[in-house]
Amino acid sequence: MPDQWLRGDAEAKITRLLALVESGAMEPDDPALKERLVGLRLQKTELDREIIRLQESLHSGELTLTSEKLATLSVEMRKRLAEGHRNSGRPICA
Repeated sequence: MPDQWLRGDAEAKITRLLALVESGAMEPDDPALKERLVGLRLQKTELDREIIRLQESLHSGELTLTSEKLATLSVEMRKRLAEGHRNSGRPICA
């Protein structure tokens, strides 16, 4: 499910930002840090809501596949294929 991947990405970004503060590379009172953390936490909250909505739709049998959803999935998959595996940095498909 793409939303779960995006949620994982948001969590990883939050973790990396906090690691920068812990290592001393970024000051805890840096306005850019606060702005980025607020944005990522908001994104994570929105994705949590979307995941719950999708799970409820799946269990109720009301899940519908629209052209908009297919387009979003297509864009996300192309992006992931081009960027490669998170750990290797190599494209999945060349």
